[in-house]
Amino acid sequence: MSDPFFPPVPPRPDEDDGPPTRFRRPSWARPVGTIPGVVPLELVLAHAGGTTLAIPALHVYPAGLAFELWALRDDAVAGPADPREPFPDGRPELGVELPDGRRLREADGLDEEQPRAPDRAVLFSGGGSSSDGSMRISYWLWPFPRAGRWSIVVRWPRVGIGETRTTLDAAPLVDAAERAQVLFTDEHLPERGEDAGWLGYEPLG
Repeated sequence: MSDPFFPPVPPRPDEDDGPPTRFRRPSWARPVGTIPGVVPLELVLAHAGGTTLAIPALHVYPAGLAFELWALRDDAVAGPADPREPFPDGRPELGVELPDGRRLREADGLDEEQPRAPDRAVLFSGGGSSSDGSMRISYWLWPFPRAGRWSIVVRWPRVGIGETRTTLDAAPLVDAAERAQVLFTDEHLPERGEDAGWLGYEPLG
């Protein structure tokens, strides 16, 4: 028998209190156990002064979509960056305009005191990370547009990027949602109590 590729698995430590209680996600949050359909965009949204904003792809679930906004910095144009803080100018702004004219900015549609489904669309930013001249920020849009044209709008004045709009067709989103594979759900879990705000659900995680 050949030597195993991986080292032996260490024993699991004893957990006196048991695992933490898990709760069902609300209907507007990104579902667990689902492989999304992918719409490849490879889309540059804006470029100025050595900084580029781009979205590589859209990950579409049965009811919503997730994507990452990439900020890429070219030091040869923008000048040397501090490796401890490659983006000292903060972060870009992003919003979405739906086919019916509704405009969403980060956290629009969410009520911190009401974790259940909001009565309007949601655009949620789950934070991001940056290193080596790049920044990635995660977003979740619920529900996704199913017909017509919708727009992604970005702005980052501190790096010279004014308000820039990119308009997309909703039809590829519907096709991708049909390709999404639901492996399992969390419907068997209890709902979180009324005293818990929406932040406890980690909509993007």
